[in-house]
Amino acid sequence: MIDRPTDSKKTRSMRSRQSALIYYLAHKKREGLIRYFQELHDVPRDLELDEDALMTVFARAFELFSGPNQIDENRLVNLANDWYSFMKQTPLEIGEEQKSQERRRGGPRTLRTTTAPQSNQ
Repeated sequence: MIDRPTDSKKTRSMRSRQSALIYYLAHKKREGLIRYFQELHDVPRDLELDEDALMTVFARAFELFSGPNQIDENRLVNLANDWYSFMKQTPLEIGEEQKSQERRRGGPRTLRTTTAPQSNQ
């Protein structure tokens, strides 16, 4: 996915979360991800899936049901928490453009929590 200059911040954020979820599922829930893709493959091509239908397919693939057509919110929250923890522990790769910018600036940007001392000249 390539961000375009015309993409909104919200769009870029959404794409980042989608990529992070796929990354997590591929590394930690591979069998569920394969089932999810198989479920999507089995849907007739002319059938448009709404948000509820996609959630049902996702829940079935990742075994998030607690009863017939009843998504278990606790299982869903646990999956989300596991994803969040996994991503917090996953080191991010820095692209060449960002590395180049950091070299020109003399290092990565940091958040200053205190004000720099004033020099008395």
